[in-house]
Amino acid sequence: MNSEDLWGELPQVEAIKAPKIILEEQASLLAEKTRGLLTGEVKINSNGERFVINFEILAPTLNDYTFGLFIVIHEIGLYPAKVYYDGKEKYLCESEEEFKTALRELFSSDRTRTVITKLLTHLKGSD
Repeated sequence: MNSEDLWGELPQVEAIKAPKIILEEQASLLAEKTRGLLTGEVKINSNGERFVINFEILAPTLNDYTFGLFIVIHEIGLYPAKVYYDGKEKYLCESEEEFKTALRELFSSDRTRTVITKLLTHLKGSD
């Protein structure tokens, strides 16, 4: 029995990256840069049209210690995306490029570098 296609033509996917994909790429790069001592972890929750993404730094060999670095909230349309850092809304990103710029600033901030340095110090001390 053949099924009749009632969907019609589906729309083409936009050529932009979702915040989740960008964050997963950066999580992998952190693991690569620290030779696996630290990794990024991306946790996503959705409720209706709203997505909440937590980006954490994970130290697997330190009893899976996690440090919540920031939270991203966006609707189903991906952008704008709000980035919450240190408990406050820090960025409102209207596009993929604005989101990447915000991440560049967050990842190179003094606070993030301090967290990474302290975690690596814990791990190097346990060799």
